[in-house]
Amino acid sequence: MKRQITLLLASILLLSVNILKAQETSATLSGNITDNKGAPISGASIVVKHEPTGATASTQSNNKGIYVIPNLKTGGPYTIKITFVGFKEEVLNDIQLNLGNNADLNVTLAPKSTELKEVLITSSARKQEAGVTVGLKQMKELPTIGRSLSDFTRLTPQSNNNSFAGSNFRYNNFTLDGAINNDAIGFSNSFGGVSGGGQSGTAGAGTRTSPYSIESVQEVQVQLAPYDVKLGNFTGGSVNAVTKSGTNEIHGSVYGFGRTSWLMGKSPDSLKKAMDSKFYENQVGFAIGGPIIKNKAFFFVNAEITRRQEPTFYNAGDPGAAITVAQAQAVVDT
Repeated sequence: MKRQITLLLASILLLSVNILKAQETSATLSGNITDNKGAPISGASIVVKHEPTGATASTQSNNKGIYVIPNLKTGGPYTIKITFVGFKEEVLNDIQLNLGNNADLNVTLAPKSTELKEVLITSSARKQEAGVTVGLKQMKELPTIGRSLSDFTRLTPQSNNNSFAGSNFRYNNFTLDGAINNDAIGFSNSFGGVSGGGQSGTAGAGTRTSPYSIESVQEVQVQLAPYDVKLGNFTGGSVNAVTKSGTNEIHGSVYGFGRTSWLMGKSPDSLKKAMDSKFYENQVGFAIGGPIIKNKAFFFVNAEITRRQEPTFYNAGDPGAAITVAQAQAVVDT
């Protein structure tokens, strides 16, 4: 009996590990280190520093000159230093990394006895998969109507609002920091994530607002037909987002957005009564991040609230309504 319980616990633990690894939440840097004759350099030291937080990671090239550094924070900028005995140190600045694997960063080191005139950095071609990656810089610059990720994931050429490659949005898989955040019950709006309608297909989307603030998102990635076995649980699109974290500097923002009935044009006569009634939508929030212990621990806090009042159409007694007030009251009385 004890053996059966032990095996059951081991199976649950392995299943939990597989679930946690289901989606990408970090970046991977890889490449080749060679000399000026194209021969691989074994044992070259590669140090990667994330400038906003001061976090560093390091590795060495293998006997084929190949190096791989996984589990890096997305974004940047990064500073990369490559050193080896008998060769000049190479420093690469302002490197940006995206979710998942990035293009190979290949570096050619020059001997110390030779004056360095130029540094040759090449990026090897990878098989391109359908989808897009939208980073923090793009999210700050691109317009958004509903302040939802749908305003950015629609940049995918195969998308139609929140529908990808002709598949219904309910067949997407949405993950936030690797955790699945789908609408399992099916309360999402039927119109598939039109701007201003929230992030359809996610938990809480029936409220017509996003269950998370766009202000807290660092990067979002859409993949349609990935070859990576870590991605699955979808037949439409995989929408994978990661949230921000603090840096060594304190940064914050306070924001507010809204619209009211006086910003809208006049409605047709048949709907005038409903449309001319007062309605509004207001959203306010703040975000702040910074260091707890410099270069070691950080914090990021975001709070947001949305309030909305909307008119309803074709109520009992309204022009074009199916029933009169008297008929509706008769139904209630019955």
